Amino acid sequence: MSRPSHIRDEDLLEAARAVLRERGTHATTAEVAARAGVSEGTLFNRFRTKDELFLTAMHTMPQPAWIAGLPDRVGVGDVRTQLIEIAHECIAFFRDIVPMAMMSWSKHPDAAARPIIAQSTDFEDGWQRGIRLLSGYFEAEMRGGRIAHHDAEIVAGVFTGALWSYVTQELMLGERRGRALPMPEGMFVRGVVQLMVDGLAR
Repeated sequence: MSRPSHIRDEDLLEAARAVLRERGTHATTAEVAARAGVSEGTLFNRFRTKDELFLTAMHTMPQPAWIAGLPDRVGVGDVRTQLIEIAHECIAFFRDIVPMAMMSWSKHPDAAARPIIAQSTDFEDGWQRGIRLLSGYFEAEMRGGRIAHHDAEIVAGVFTGALWSYVTQELMLGERRGRALPMPEGMFVRGVVQLMVDGLAR
């Protein structure tokens, strides 16, 4: 295989993200190198360790479309429909980052030590921005009278927490005895949104 004379760091990071999406915590640097069309040596010339490669891949992910598009959803269509769409997009995003979070925790099992993922200012700032924008969406819908008034940050935390938990269970349990565990995504999302809508009913 011919090797590219030059490859950007971002190309290597996107290859790492693609392998993580497919392989989760089983992802290897050999698979990333093959995906990018380079040698493992090239990877380690740019990133000192496997952890550094995968964590950098996560920390530098572009803002997901579901977050960027939240302001445009305010007051548009039915709240239930909007929340279902947001939930599915959020789950897709979490499928990218939960394996990396799990990998970080596995490298730092000491409960007294915060894992690399939690020590990253970039990740923390990005997470806070996402929660802030989602809180802003709920708050705007509350101001518009489409849902009842509650603490918008708590609502956003409960919503994303349920979806994060779903993806974590999905990764940990997979399929057992021919049945998808946890329940199918569509069923779960509809149930979570129903609870949210009922709880926020005016």
